[in-house]
Amino acid sequence: MRSLSGGPRLRVLLVSGTLSGGGAERFASTLLQHLSRERFLPSLCLFRDEIAYPLAADVEVSTLGHRGPLSARRTVRRLAEAIDRIQPDVVISIMDYLGMFVGEALRCSRSQPVWIARTSNNPRFLFRSIRGRCRKQWLKRVYPGADMFVANSHGLAESFRETFSCARGRTQVLLNPIDIGRIERLSHAEWPEVIDTDVPNIFYSARLKAHKRPDVLLEAFRIVRQHSQAKLWICGDGPLRGKIERLVEKYDLRPYVRTIGFRENIFPLLKSATLAVATSDYEGLPNNVLEAQALGVPVVSTRSSFGPGEIIQHEKTGLLTDRGNPDAVARAIIRLLSNDELRADMSIQAQQDVRRRFGLEATIPRWETLLNEVHQAARRRAA
Repeated sequence: MRSLSGGPRLRVLLVSGTLSGGGAERFASTLLQHLSRERFLPSLCLFRDEIAYPLAADVEVSTLGHRGPLSARRTVRRLAEAIDRIQPDVVISIMDYLGMFVGEALRCSRSQPVWIARTSNNPRFLFRSIRGRCRKQWLKRVYPGADMFVANSHGLAESFRETFSCARGRTQVLLNPIDIGRIERLSHAEWPEVIDTDVPNIFYSARLKAHKRPDVLLEAFRIVRQHSQAKLWICGDGPLRGKIERLVEKYDLRPYVRTIGFRENIFPLLKSATLAVATSDYEGLPNNVLEAQALGVPVVSTRSSFGPGEIIQHEKTGLLTDRGNPDAVARAIIRLLSNDELRADMSIQAQQDVRRRFGLEATIPRWETLLNEVHQAARRRAA
């Protein structure tokens, strides 16, 4: 397949668990949508057939039918078969967990594409559990086979290089691309529930897992309710949803908290929010913070390592608080709710900053340059 200029288009295969629910998956959706079709031929390999985020019609999709650890060997074999069939020039694993499978598949594949391994979460936290330590050892075995590593924040890149010595000298920082135009278009859709604009509306969106600390959010909101008639909207699903529902009941917050699960389009609600909150212990570069700021919604975020501190300029484009501290989160929320002028100033500053640093015009060309450079370097080594 040749480009309009006459040269061959680079075949790029993204490997993802699903195309729904998380920041890494949204990154994959955005990159697949916006890579230049004159220069690239993108395809997608999913562990499970779950697609909620947008997918360009010309993207070929392969599904592996992964069913958990017991099917790992079969998944590796199917992934190797998909790579041999597609014959990509470049394979991108979008997070560390997927890198384990890509590394194994490339060892038994007849094709030998360039491998770019993307990391999106702090390894100091990611590999603490028994399962995490097992995954770390697996990655230490396969990651030396990667041609390049990509982190989505500078702090993450430093931590990743400390964890995996093979990444030293081979790690670049590429920020998450945010499709601001699409977010704005979607924000004009009709929201199916009534939003009471006579009271402050606080927005929270995350996959409900332990490190996202929704417990800190609810503890902080209990304090906020002593000073404000605010309502809280919790968007997202995950293993902690049942616990969150029980805490809402325990704290008698049911009239003031809506838990609405995963929605394909949360942006009409987000645009109507007074402010957004993020309470994670660790992140890579949280899309929920970027998306809120893109719509001009002020953000209170914990200083989760590493992304929020690289997105938010404290006191200028948002407020940062210590992680795991509900009192500090509550104080920051109350401060913003009580100061209309500060919220308005932060809204303007944050919107301008997100457009400049994270918009498609700033981020997609860097990905395209990296893909070409890594592929050309591999060809020179092989010559």
